[in-house]
Amino acid sequence: MANFQITSSPVTVENNEYNFSNLYLFHTPLGPNRNQFGVTRGYDSINQGEIVVNNWPIYDGVGPNASIVARAQGLHIHAGRWGGEGGKLKTIKLGSSEFIKEVSGTIGAWAEYNNIISTITFVTNVTTHGPFGDPRYGIAPFSIPVPNNSSIVGFFGRGKVYLDAIGVYVLEDTAAAS
Repeated sequence: MANFQITSSPVTVENNEYNFSNLYLFHTPLGPNRNQFGVTRGYDSINQGEIVVNNWPIYDGVGPNASIVARAQGLHIHAGRWGGEGGKLKTIKLGSSEFIKEVSGTIGAWAEYNNIISTITFVTNVTTHGPFGDPRYGIAPFSIPVPNNSSIVGFFGRGKVYLDAIGVYVLEDTAAAS
């Protein structure tokens, strides 16, 4: 059974906390029953990624008896390169049984930009990748660990010129949780 709770904030609507549990989003980007479609291709020259629209069903469980309780509809942009002109592009290739267990780093300031992610590190079940970024400007550490029976399977972020927020999508290993 799905659960939904809203924790109100006295400040603004943006600070409300939404807690969902036992909900399952089905994202099918390819194949005959896909529920995500590209609208534009990416443009490397302006660091804009592909724009896609989605219509993802959200179920109250897994299996044939699950019911659709909501839909995640909208569009999103796959991010291009973030940050300034400096630095080097780095690709991290995970092994076949390697998965991300934690993202950490530091928050700092650069020029007129405050509270930006200055460094970022990815910790897997095998090794640590990073830190990436410039440690000279990182003053406050952050860490996003996940429970032992889970792994990070995706990311989302926000920023204008520089990345100032990052979040993770977590997959629970239900076999390990049982």
